[in-house]
Amino acid sequence: TVAVPGPGHGHGGGGGHGAALDPEELRYAPRPPKRFPWLRRIAVLAVILALIVGGGWFAYAWTQNQYYVGTDGDYVAIFKGVDEDIPGLTLSKVYEKQTLQVDKLPTYSREQVESNIRADDLPGARTIVNELERAAAECAARAKPTPTPKPSTPPATVPPASTPPKPPATVPATTPSATPTPGTVNPDDCDGVR
Repeated sequence: TVAVPGPGHGHGGGGGHGAALDPEELRYAPRPPKRFPWLRRIAVLAVILALIVGGGWFAYAWTQNQYYVGTDGDYVAIFKGVDEDIPGLTLSKVYEKQTLQVDKLPTYSREQVESNIRADDLPGARTIVNELERAAAECAARAKPTPTPKPSTPPATVPPASTPPKPPATVPATTPSATPTPGTVNPDDCDGVR
């Protein structure tokens, strides 16, 4: 005969009361499904989209606080924004159109303006325009011929035959200085003024 232990005797009998759970069995046991998994995905996408939109807005706002001096047709202009091309997006516009014509600038200054001169801020851009106007004015002053007064002709007198004519006095020739004086435009730069 075999003795069958009764309830409360032994290690695990008695229909599962106080039975130890196997960790391996718990590991592979089915779990209840997660609730609202799409809500978590939407929240992550919303955060990523907010970061992209916020970064784009910040970058655009930064570009609209930049200034540069360039050309608008035949005239010098101050532009607000940056000189970059992005399809479908305008990053610069004319802020102030000047009365200074590009053709009146010295060669080097004209080339700089045509390739755009970056300024730190609006007062810096206006300072650049003032320097360009000064350079154009100096070139214009050099281009204008200075009128020479006509000598008045004294009445013709015939010198006496006994005195020989005097040789003309020679004036020493002065050579122009190779270096321009400070604050003036190099004369070679004014060659390109139209």
